[in-house]
Amino acid sequence: MDDIERRAPLTPENRARMQQLSKEIQACLKEMAEIFGKTLNMTIDESFILKYHPEVDKKFDAPGGQHIQMVCASIDGPCGCYVDPPGECVYTGNPNGC
Repeated sequence: MDDIERRAPLTPENRARMQQLSKEIQACLKEMAEIFGKTLNMTIDESFILKYHPEVDKKFDAPGGQHIQMVCASIDGPCGCYVDPPGECVYTGNPNGC
């Protein structure tokens, strides 16, 4: 990738759709974090960083399928994942992910 910055304004319709999709994604991430917290008896509050990051190279050596990094205590803090299959939540305490 080169160092050239590219920008272009969205059409009003695309801007409205992007805003709607962003709201929907944030709502889904919040719900996933709530399920994650309840499952592991953890309080996931506003201090946690919510994300949806499928891990191609698993950093946490656990059996199962796709590891999706979901909640992190901070930018360089421990993170938690959803692993499917088998369908479980994992909080590793590992700052490098799951």
